[in-house]
Amino acid sequence: MPASVFASPHDDARVNRLRTGPQGVGEAIPEGRPAEWSLQRNCSLAPAALAAVFAALAGVSAAVAVFFWTQGAFLVLPFAVIEVLALGAAFVWYSRHATDGERLWLSGRSLVLEVERAGRVQREVLDTTWLEVRMPGPADSSLGLRAGDRRWRLGQHASPGRRAWVAGELKRALLETQRA
Repeated sequence: MPASVFASPHDDARVNRLRTGPQGVGEAIPEGRPAEWSLQRNCSLAPAALAAVFAALAGVSAAVAVFFWTQGAFLVLPFAVIEVLALGAAFVWYSRHATDGERLWLSGRSLVLEVERAGRVQREVLDTTWLEVRMPGPADSSLGLRAGDRRWRLGQHASPGRRAWVAGELKRALLETQRA
């Protein structure tokens, strides 16, 4: 999912600016709507497609194992069961982490930070007055936020271009918020 600013199709048609991401993806932001960014991993398989792929692989493996079992190769079936269990474990891990990432949005003078890891969502509301944005660099490519002695590293699942783009957009938005 590209790190872009979201706008609902049901929002008012009045637009005060257009934001574009590193690949030129842009969406209009209706006037009065808070800016929002998403730094999530790019998932190529939806849960239903993942289940279909798993079922197909498990079915082929079971068919091959049963064929060889009927031919007298009795040890093929237990190894096929182990293979399907390992494949299932990998798919469960993938499914749990498919939605990992961070979402940020400005709400008044607050930045809401929502972090999802393995299906668990943590939300923090940060005061923008003391918030500092650290751009990704060569030594540490993650986007950094700092408020006093608290620090957050964001964007581990996003591309370097997206992290840099979100950092720049977030800095600009924070400056606009502090000027207002």
